[in-house]
Amino acid sequence: MDDDFAKDVSEFDTLDAYKADIRKKAEERETKNAEIATSNRIVEALIKNNPIELSAALIDQSAVRMLADMRHNMESQGIPFATYLKYIGKTEQDLIDGYKSEAKDRETTRYIMNYIVEKENIQVTQADFEAALEVRAASAGKKTGDYRRNMKQEEADYILNTLMTDKIIKFLSEHNDLK
Repeated sequence: MDDDFAKDVSEFDTLDAYKADIRKKAEERETKNAEIATSNRIVEALIKNNPIELSAALIDQSAVRMLADMRHNMESQGIPFATYLKYIGKTEQDLIDGYKSEAKDRETTRYIMNYIVEKENIQVTQADFEAALEVRAASAGKKTGDYRRNMKQEEADYILNTLMTDKIIKFLSEHNDLK
């Protein structure tokens, strides 16, 4: 491998620059994976240490929403949901039943996080939202204003939820020893 190789397979002019970029991206991936692992441990500890009695109806509703999300995702990729069910040999009810444990954990987590938000007065500011928009716009190669004008409400809600979750996890990470 030499500089010509780097030019052929990347936007870099030298092999050293190409290797440095690969190293940097690997380190970023490793850092992100560690953050996700910490976040997962925090959520698992929240669920384990804060048992909440949830109604069967709430868990069922959450499982049905999970099924609806799955159906939407598959159909948006051009996969008919009925065909998928036939292929895996399951019914919608089979999938709903399979989602119930995860639905219970999601609802428990949601209740606990909402409690933390209220108790600790955690908020997503307009500046937080604007910063996230700038990052998304830049990654899409667009100006922030153009990106905002074309953004759907679902995406704005997703950004807000992600920012809030990140703030809660950061708060919890700073106030525990689950690192």
